[in-house]
Amino acid sequence: MELASIRGAAGVALLAIASFSQAVSAALPEVPTTRWGTGGVATVVVSDDFKVLSGDVVPDTYRVSNAFSSASLTATLTPLPTITASATGFDPTAPTTSGAAFAQGLMLYFFRLNSPDGLLKPDTLSIATVGSVFSMAPTAANPVAGGSDSRAKLTVNGTTVVNAISSQGVGNAPFSVTTAVPVTTNQVFVTEMFVRAWTFEPGMSALTVLDPYFILTPEQIAAGYTLDFSAGVGNQPPSAVPLPAGAPLFALALLLAARGARRTRAFV
Repeated sequence: MELASIRGAAGVALLAIASFSQAVSAALPEVPTTRWGTGGVATVVVSDDFKVLSGDVVPDTYRVSNAFSSASLTATLTPLPTITASATGFDPTAPTTSGAAFAQGLMLYFFRLNSPDGLLKPDTLSIATVGSVFSMAPTAANPVAGGSDSRAKLTVNGTTVVNAISSQGVGNAPFSVTTAVPVTTNQVFVTEMFVRAWTFEPGMSALTVLDPYFILTPEQIAAGYTLDFSAGVGNQPPSAVPLPAGAPLFALALLLAARGARRTRAFV
């Protein structure tokens, strides 16, 4: 599969993810309160292999590789929902059409902020997110279309919490953000986690990590508020962000201290 074919396959994957996300959002009123599901779309591509997997893709790892490159997408639910995309070209001397790799994934799960009175009323919920985006600059032989690309996006109840991009070596950084998201108590909402890692020429790599944590404030805890998540989804405070070996900008692990206590449970 040549680079142009990989770009075409990636476009198809983007459309599949958009359709899946829209379908899940449209189905929210139909989600049974006795059991919430998790789902997503995983796409991994190298120059001679192409796989698209959809449905309940978590927790699992999807990987393809050949002699020149590899692509993988890993999604886990505990201790926190985490999704990681990586793409690597092993041999910088490989033919240009053999060095491309692409990994992309969308993971969805549901949550609800419960108030003791059981009423529907506006409130806010803080989301602390850690992660990283890493890409590489193009070589002199391919200065415009070469290098690699890394993207991470987190959307909670329609609010964009993270939209991090590293392209061709520009924007490499771990991130740690805390965002207050408007919600309605005692109502089900969806969390959408999207990652992408894409290499455009041999010898390149890209890595994307996304890891959100839902926080109850001390005031919410004192008032008896709790959190529910899809079955199997954890909500432990994050510690270190996985980082690519040898990348100078990622020499220090990113730590996020837990703020306040938490009370969570999952429907079964």
